[in-house]
Amino acid sequence: MNLCWNEIKRKSHNIRVRLEAFSDNSGKLQLSLQEIIDWLTSKDEELSQQLPIGGDVGAVQHQREFHQVLCWAPFKNNITQTLQTNI
Repeated sequence: MNLCWNEIKRKSHNIRVRLEAFSDNSGKLQLSLQEIIDWLTSKDEELSQQLPIGGDVGAVQHQREFHQVLCWAPFKNNITQTLQTNI
């Protein structure tokens, strides 16, 4: 009986350790997702201030240059690395 109880306690401990590890990873993932949401919200506000697109050629070129500056490749690379580390 004691042997059976010890086996149950061992399995319970192993499950607890795995759950804690998954919990840590999900917390890191949640932080990464929150960074993406914050970035998207910020860029949405910036782009909304640019509306409506149009006008003369100079204004359209200026808006195009502004949108190119908002390229999020460096941010995307950072998030991709974070996700790969956490998964």
